[in-house]
Amino acid sequence: MREYEFSISSGGQQARTVQGNFVRIKSASDEINVKVENKEGRIIADLNLSGGMRFRVPDIFHTLRVANNNAGSVNAVLVAGVGDVDDTEISGNVTVAGSDTIGTSTDVSLSATAQTLISAANASRREILITNLSSNSGFIRIGDINAGASRGAELAPGGTISLNTSAAVYGYNPGASAQSVTVLEVL
Repeated sequence: MREYEFSISSGGQQARTVQGNFVRIKSASDEINVKVENKEGRIIADLNLSGGMRFRVPDIFHTLRVANNNAGSVNAVLVAGVGDVDDTEISGNVTVAGSDTIGTSTDVSLSATAQTLISAANASRREILITNLSSNSGFIRIGDINAGASRGAELAPGGTISLNTSAAVYGYNPGASAQSVTVLEVL
């Protein structure tokens, strides 16, 4: 997930190479048109949005286009990435009921073009966080025993997925060389 700033004159548009499946308009001085395209350049969403609005698409997009159809210039900040995001600001007193235990392990290496057990089933586990190291060269897939080249949640380098499960979690590395993930369990 990352923020992208746009400053677009009347009638103009800007495109950025962004991979993700959600977009949130963090702020916009006026309504903007947002288009997302898949890697083949096909538009998979075309929406007019204002600040605070968000949307999610079922497939990963690779290009984010923002257009200004207004009479004046528009400044906007968009948040995009893989996963989801809700309001990012909390005010007031917040109490979080937590766990007594956090379990860490050594990094798990995912062999090239292979499925790997990342974490065995654990009835005591409430949540598992898996991070694709930012130094990795590409996406990996996270899922159940069926995780593979076209199955499982895609996780970009530097991305983290949080799963509320006690089931076994597997990873698949479609790359040509091994890539590692970090694992943190909340018990």
